[in-house]
Amino acid sequence: MKKLFIIYGIYITVNFIYFYFLYPLDSFSDTRYGALSHAFFFTMWPLQLLILFVLIKKTAVIHRLEEKRYKIFLFTSLLVGLDYFSHFPFRVAWYVISKNEGTRTQGFLAWLLESLLSTGLFWISLFVILTGTRFVINRWPLIWGWILWLLLIPIILFVMFVQPIWIDPLFDDFSPIQNGKLKESIIELTTEAGIADSDIFVVNKSEKVSTYNAYVTGIFNHARIVLWDTTIEGMQTSEILFIMAHEIAHYIYQHVYWGNRSVSCIKSIYFIGASKTFTKLEKCLPTTIINKIITNNSHHLNGNTACSAVGITANGNTSRSLCNKTNR
Repeated sequence: MKKLFIIYGIYITVNFIYFYFLYPLDSFSDTRYGALSHAFFFTMWPLQLLILFVLIKKTAVIHRLEEKRYKIFLFTSLLVGLDYFSHFPFRVAWYVISKNEGTRTQGFLAWLLESLLSTGLFWISLFVILTGTRFVINRWPLIWGWILWLLLIPIILFVMFVQPIWIDPLFDDFSPIQNGKLKESIIELTTEAGIADSDIFVVNKSEKVSTYNAYVTGIFNHARIVLWDTTIEGMQTSEILFIMAHEIAHYIYQHVYWGNRSVSCIKSIYFIGASKTFTKLEKCLPTTIINKIITNNSHHLNGNTACSAVGITANGNTSRSLCNKTNR
């Protein structure tokens, strides 16, 4: 166990040395902000694998939890707690860096409260997953992998459907875009792309960040185009339409759907294979950890990932190929 943590420590050191000193980055100013964002991402990604490994090795902990009355509650709390506190130092460090770079305007307390809210939602979702998994395994011990995979598809669609109307508003304020030249230009662009029925919203991000972004989200009749207010205030109409064309292309080519289909295929292989091997809950509990590792693709550094071809900070710094990590 100690050797593993030593290896991880060496990995962190090499990772930051490479991205800070050797990683090629085109920038209009003397900043390594974009490179550091990659360094933090690759530093934190193995943490979830480490948590999985520790829980697998510490089987005595799992067996003690199995003896408790509220075993699922306790296991969920243990997993979420390990995940939160292992990531917390890196997230605080990134908060300080982004604050100093001028890309974050949100106060520390507000940022901390949002991170706790996000963690709370994760706890609820994981508790539901664990409870449902236990029921499915007990009810169909020989084919539980198939059942979980089949249930996964409508669950993913449901989350994609409700996220814009129930989840996202918990973190940000949304409002319909005001009538004007920009709205007319966007409608013209979406009409040409064949998604004229999409609603157009503006999200208040200026109280948190100074970076620019726009995205397309939702499915069915909840599909919507969302612009950050910082984008509207800091960019010209032609620049905004350029970004919108990029995001609309994601929508037209169904990249979100294909991404979720890929996840479903990966999980189907895992669940079906695991169902032939494991039939007891204490052995399959780690499957929920792997489930989280597969699905947690967009919320590193405690928030959404706003990736743009060009990222612009409040103090005028511009970094190409910059992924701005911003809290929700």
